[in-house]
Amino acid sequence: MKAAVLVAPGTLEIREVPKPLIKPDEILVHVVACAICGTDLRIFRHGHSSIKLPAIIGHEIVGQVEEVGAKFPVKEVEYGPGTMVMVTPGIPCGRCRNCLRGLFCANKTSIAYHYPGGFAEYLRIPAQGVRSNVFPLPDPLPEGQKPADYTIAEPLACALNGLERLGTLPVGGQGLVVGAGVIGVLLTRLLFKNGLARVAVADISAHRLHRIKDILPADTILINNGNEDLQVRSREITGGEGFDVVVVACSSSEIQEKSLELIGLYGKILYFAGLPPNHPLISFNSNLLHYKLASVRGTYGSILPQNRRAMDLVASGFTDGLCDSRYPLERITEAFQSAAEGRALKCVVEP
Repeated sequence: MKAAVLVAPGTLEIREVPKPLIKPDEILVHVVACAICGTDLRIFRHGHSSIKLPAIIGHEIVGQVEEVGAKFPVKEVEYGPGTMVMVTPGIPCGRCRNCLRGLFCANKTSIAYHYPGGFAEYLRIPAQGVRSNVFPLPDPLPEGQKPADYTIAEPLACALNGLERLGTLPVGGQGLVVGAGVIGVLLTRLLFKNGLARVAVADISAHRLHRIKDILPADTILINNGNEDLQVRSREITGGEGFDVVVVACSSSEIQEKSLELIGLYGKILYFAGLPPNHPLISFNSNLLHYKLASVRGTYGSILPQNRRAMDLVASGFTDGLCDSRYPLERITEAFQSAAEGRALKCVVEP
C-alpha cells in the first residue's frame, strides 16, 4: 500500500509499505480521508517523544471498514465490512481508576503515536480500540455532506472537552477566543451555542480573520491583536467589566499571561493550546486570580462520549464548510505547507 512516511523532521516520503495484517481481534480500515491538525504540524517539524521515526502519522481519520477480525461478529461492534466510520485516536485501557470513573485514561495509547496513523491507504485498529474507538457515520449521510467532513469530529471532540472543563457558562455573557484557526472557530460556535451573547475572536493575522469572518455567527467581533491592544478592546467591548470567559487557542505565553487581565469578576480562563517544551513557563499577577475569584483550566484531547457527541454535531451541520481544502496523498507535503501557512482552514488528505 502507499503511505506518507515521516522519515525525519520536515521530510515526508511517499513509500510502498506492507498492507497491515490484522489479528482475529482487530479490524482493517481503508482510509478515505485524514485531516492535518496543529499537532501534526508540530510532529512534522520537530518530531515527538512517543514517535520513533520513520513513522506514519495522522489521527483525524475517516475510512471504510475492509475487514473485521473473525473474533468479532458484526452484532458485537455496530459495523461490518463496507461501513463508513470515524476513528478516534486515543485508546483507553478500560481498567484504570480514571477509565472506571469515565475520565481521561491515564494509560491510553494512541493511533499515530503508538500505532501507525492515517496518512496511508489502510489502517489497522488494535484490539483495545475495536469496540470503543470506531464510530459509524450516518447512513445515508445528510444532504451535501461527504465522508471526509467527519474528520472534523476529532478536533470537535477536543473542543467539547475544553467546553466541559470551563463548566457552567453565564447565559448572556461575553467571551474572547484568541486564535483564529479551526479550533478557535469550533470553540466560538460552541460558546454561542452554550449561552454566551457575544464572543470576540482575536488573531495577529489579518488573513486568518478575513478567512473566518463569513463562517462565524453574525454577532462575532473580530480583533486583530497584531495592531490592536487587547486590553483596550476588552474594555471597549465589555464596558470595562472584562470578559466572562477567555479561551487561549494559540501557543502564546504572552496571551496566557495577559488572559488574567482580560477577564472580569468570576472570570474563567481556558488554556487550550500548550507551549513549546523548551519554553513552558509563564508568570502572572496572582492577585488578579485571587481578587477576581477567577479560575484557570487546562485541556487537551477528549474522551469517548465527547466523540459520540461530536459525531452528532457534525451530522447536524454544525461544522459544515470547515474542511475547505483537499489533497491526494501524493501531495501531502503541499498540504502540510498550506496548513502551516494558513492558506486553508482545514486541510484533508485523501489517500
